[in-house]
Amino acid sequence: MKKALLFCFLFIINFSSRAHVSSEVFSFFPLNTGNLFVYEVGSIYGPSYRYKVRITGDTLIQGHRYFICSQNFPGYTENLVRIDSVTGNIMTFKPGSNCFYYTNQYSVDSLQSRMGDTLKKCMTVYKTICIDTLNTTLFGSSVKRKVFKQDDLIYKERYYCRNFGIYFARFVEGDETWHTLKGCKINGITYGDTLLTGISYVSESVPASFSLYQNYPNPFNPVTKIRFDIPENGKWKSENGVVTLKVYDILGKEVTTLVNERLQPGTYETAWDASGFGSGVYFCRFAGPGHSETKKMIVLK
Repeated sequence: MKKALLFCFLFIINFSSRAHVSSEVFSFFPLNTGNLFVYEVGSIYGPSYRYKVRITGDTLIQGHRYFICSQNFPGYTENLVRIDSVTGNIMTFKPGSNCFYYTNQYSVDSLQSRMGDTLKKCMTVYKTICIDTLNTTLFGSSVKRKVFKQDDLIYKERYYCRNFGIYFARFVEGDETWHTLKGCKINGITYGDTLLTGISYVSESVPASFSLYQNYPNPFNPVTKIRFDIPENGKWKSENGVVTLKVYDILGKEVTTLVNERLQPGTYETAWDASGFGSGVYFCRFAGPGHSETKKMIVLK
């Protein structure tokens, strides 16, 4: 009888402990449908651009609930993500990968980690180590963070912040790049800047090819709208979908950059306010992987 009572007591303590830890774990990576994260990518060799990661829904696979992301989070290689409620490991669905007792899954980081804890990277020699559990200031609030580093073919660092998820990531492979969270929408509340330089998502229908539409109105004074299409194809994926939309004067001098982002396939629209420019002919140049197109615009004041 005493053994049975002891077993029940230990079970309750263990269950309560796991439930408490799970609550803490989830707060470091708010995976909920509708949440939105805007990252800016910088490099020591090139200009920055922005991209969005939106959680569009969830799905049940092998008895686990995964969240579907519009594209990968910084450093992730898959877009189906979940947090294991027992281990605190961030798991991605990766067919063919067997991570210890996880089938078709891959572990990224462990949000249950304390300072100095190590997570072995599935069936490889690589590991991630928790190197920081201090506080940081993000969007005006002081919040706790967890920082992980991983040494393998590419040196990686990921910074997770309570209530906001991944807010910084750094990767070194010859070049050095970093991803910084510029804004997000978490459970209906917006923080920071969630706009991609004033770009509107007009349609989710996937166009057949890149295309730049004639601006409208044209001539205009002082604001005009510019619409463009981004298709989905192998070249777009391999080159990360970075597109640019720039305005040049009649002498060929670049006067402004309207878009320099990594965007998902779809139809987009942005605006150019020419209040600070004189009357005359300007050219709008749209460029994507393997594509370039130009339209003439007239500012008439």
